[in-house]
Amino acid sequence: MKKGIFKLLSFLIVLVVVMASFGGIGTSVRAKEKKSTYVDLIDPKIEMQMKKDLESQAENADKNKTLIKTKEKDGVDDFKGAVIAKKYVDYNKKLADAKDKEAEEFAAQNRKNPKLRAAATADYEYALNYCQLADQIYKHWCAPATVAQTLSFHAYKGTGQAWTYNDVQTAQAWTYNDVQTAQKVIAKEMGYTSKKGSASSFDVKDRLNTRAKGYKFSSTPYITATLREFGTGAADKVRSRLDYVISKRSNAPTLLVHQLYLSQYYGSTSPTAGHFITVTNVGHWGGQYLAVVYDVNQFNKMVKDGEGRRIWWEPIGTGTGQNNTLTKALYTKDSPRNPCFVY
Repeated sequence: MKKGIFKLLSFLIVLVVVMASFGGIGTSVRAKEKKSTYVDLIDPKIEMQMKKDLESQAENADKNKTLIKTKEKDGVDDFKGAVIAKKYVDYNKKLADAKDKEAEEFAAQNRKNPKLRAAATADYEYALNYCQLADQIYKHWCAPATVAQTLSFHAYKGTGQAWTYNDVQTAQAWTYNDVQTAQKVIAKEMGYTSKKGSASSFDVKDRLNTRAKGYKFSSTPYITATLREFGTGAADKVRSRLDYVISKRSNAPTLLVHQLYLSQYYGSTSPTAGHFITVTNVGHWGGQYLAVVYDVNQFNKMVKDGEGRRIWWEPIGTGTGQNNTLTKALYTKDSPRNPCFVY
């Protein structure tokens, strides 16, 4: 009898151990399936309050003439975002660090997997599948024009069809006329008129994410991120961020640059300039990394190719960047109150 009980107890112990092992495996699998991303750190309440603060800042700017006088040229506002930057510095940095971590993990996987063709010695190219070049209607409208241009990627994503702006709710692709119509709608939302209006990177992020649900990118909303803290590693950070979102086709990087340092602008460009652009491709060949710039500025008269290109391959550069490189244009313009990355 005692022997039978002993056998039964032994069997039950083994059974419990086996079940625990399977439970552990199941837990491990579930843990892998539920890998956290930067999106898990987004707090809807904080985002809503940030949105209200942006609107409040815009109202104050209209009333406060001293702010109007200190605004940068070309519709870029380096002062309106100061309150947002200070109040939400820890929150925004937490999101940026988390997304950067994802980008670095992606880069590490590429280095281990030659099939992904993104090792430092390999040539490669990642590209978004669509972007409609916009023409900014007024010289200070670069922000609403670039937001519309960036949204054209999300409107097209996965459809391969050209629809009209009236079909905006179906999230289909825009034609040139549609992106121009969208620019006017977005400009009005941002408080622009033919004579005034300016925006910070926080405004650009807000306008993009307002449409996240309609254009089906709620799972990869845009965030802002600074660059200068990486010092000589800035160019590597630019590349890893672009590689990550463009290869996934999750976002169309919308960047704030000092256009003086871009290859398609004259050396006489204003030292107080600022400009928003969209990047659609990133790649490596001929021993350097490059990115495709979509520039809404139809008023730029640079004519290196006889026409004044507004879509071109710009070298990313190295370190903190050199003249005529994307990194230099980003690094020079970047600040906590106006982060150079919206991606």
